[in-house]
Amino acid sequence: MLLHHFHFPYDRAVRVTAEQLDAVVDHCRAQGYRRIGVYGLGEAGLALIARLDREADLDAAACFDQRHDVVAGQTPGRTVLPPEALATAGPLDCLVNTVPPTYLVDVAETVAALAPGLPLLSLYDPWRYLDEAPDYPYKLYLQLSRPVAGPPEVAALARAMRDRLRRAIARAHEAKSPPPGPLAAAWDAVVAAEGRSLGQHLESRLRQCLEAPDGQRAPALLALAEAFPFFVVARDAAACLLVQAGDHAGAAAAFLPALDEYPCCPRTRAKAAELLLLAGDADGAARTSRQALALGASADGPLAPDDRPAVLAKWRRRRVSPPLEKRDAVKLRITAPVWGAPYLDLFMGATVPSLLASGNIPQAAARHDVCFTLYTRRADRGRVEAYPAWRELASLVPAEIVAVEEVAAAPGFEAGKYGSMSLYQADALRRSREEGRFTFLTLGDFLFSDRFLERALDYVLDGCDTVFFHSTRFRHDELMARVAARHIRGNRIEISAAELMAQALPLLHQSQVNYLRRTDLPHVPNTYYAEGAGGALIAHVFSRTPLLLAPLAENLRSLVGLDVDLPYAATDGGLGRYALVGDTGELAFVELTPSEAETATHAPGEPDDRACARWLRDNTDPLSRYFGAHAFVYAPQPGPAAFSAALAARINRLLA
Repeated sequence: MLLHHFHFPYDRAVRVTAEQLDAVVDHCRAQGYRRIGVYGLGEAGLALIARLDREADLDAAACFDQRHDVVAGQTPGRTVLPPEALATAGPLDCLVNTVPPTYLVDVAETVAALAPGLPLLSLYDPWRYLDEAPDYPYKLYLQLSRPVAGPPEVAALARAMRDRLRRAIARAHEAKSPPPGPLAAAWDAVVAAEGRSLGQHLESRLRQCLEAPDGQRAPALLALAEAFPFFVVARDAAACLLVQAGDHAGAAAAFLPALDEYPCCPRTRAKAAELLLLAGDADGAARTSRQALALGASADGPLAPDDRPAVLAKWRRRRVSPPLEKRDAVKLRITAPVWGAPYLDLFMGATVPSLLASGNIPQAAARHDVCFTLYTRRADRGRVEAYPAWRELASLVPAEIVAVEEVAAAPGFEAGKYGSMSLYQADALRRSREEGRFTFLTLGDFLFSDRFLERALDYVLDGCDTVFFHSTRFRHDELMARVAARHIRGNRIEISAAELMAQALPLLHQSQVNYLRRTDLPHVPNTYYAEGAGGALIAHVFSRTPLLLAPLAENLRSLVGLDVDLPYAATDGGLGRYALVGDTGELAFVELTPSEAETATHAPGEPDDRACARWLRDNTDPLSRYFGAHAFVYAPQPGPAAFSAALAARINRLLA
């Protein structure tokens, strides 16, 4: 198979040039190619077709696009074919590929399979593209690491591109300032001396900075951020204090280095734009806010000078880690979106019975105003009401069934904006906001320890607005068989946190074992495990589940989806009142997953932590990375929290 690359750089912001089109035409003439296929109907592909139409001796004989049905109207008089039609499109002398280099191997595989022997000419130079370590390279690294079908030339191309990309990622990593190697080594010394995670260390340091005398807090926070560049929560806090002290230029200068650590984070870029506006840089604010909008930030448009009063009022309202204020009692909504017979059977056979344990809903209902809202299909209502567990639940607290069809049809909701689960959770948060209730978010495959809700509510009574936990997946059938043998009492499952962990930890689901073994490439490299002493499992996860949430307006504002946005919104980017539970000592819950389900979390390939670090840089916000610096310990018995120096060192290198 003949593979030829023109040496043109790919830049989606730059239009294809006449010089580039001339080069393609000249090359085709020189090689005797007359009937030319064009692959990709983006701006470059359309320009090439228009140019070929002006050449009497050349013919744009066929055009192909993966999105053929979407782009069909862009080429009047021509049929846009799907790639599968390469086998039947008629004789072609060559195919010119105009899609970005990211898809080069996929295109080459397709051509080799359907039109073997057809020369493939690629407009863009993949080597120049890879040398620049493009944005979001982890997905490309994953694609290039998979087994490649087709002739040796295509497999060799994939290997060469993968190795080139790895070298580019490594160069970009080592070029960071300050150098990541010495930085991580210094952090290793800290966690080894303290015997705890970097996140716990930063939590203590942040508290010390905020307890410093007035005038010393912002400098202390900035010194902390300089020592731990990923810890932009400290920069945010310093900027907030400086705005409230009237030093707007100082606030912008304090925060802007965050863009180097989080170049793809819309929240970080939106905050930078606001601070630039406050500092008097209207052009910089407009430019940066446009970048934030392109990344998915929620706003009506770029910032303008007229927005300054509202932005200033917003920053003045913010409170940096305000003190906790105790509560005597709360109003609480427990909610879950579940539909379909097998899922309802699991929910009513595990989740609800565990919530009926004496230390969960019964104890909460005796002290607080508790209600339960289940989101399910209209057709499932009768099934729900027939479950004994539901009838017992409804005897303890007001239990409401909401038809998912009604929520999806309500004005103001876009079914495609979030996943369906997030859609119904958002409705529950809205209802709770209107009623002044906290919301306890559950799903249909959770199993809770007894007293979970009691202990979680203790954090709320102490003054926290949000309680974060982490759970992982265990093998459903085997774990429930163990639980059923000893812990089912009528419609209730009564099992302590320690006993739940003792039963569950040997039954870690294969999807999570894949992360523990580190033999393949994770599709989403946000989870890191190590085994600890006494059978404990230690996890660093760059996402945490907010289970209990106060009725805050911020919780209703999402950019991508509740699982992505809710932690950041609920905590004001890490500056609010929240608790991050660090172990299963007193409260635990697990996710029940069938043994054979959802095991494809990894792909064949050699793991590369520098590529994973780049994924974190491109796909996380400051709060996610701060949370990921904290260890979460699944312990089969009470005692001192397990610690893994090796895992802590690995996390430090990912963060550096």
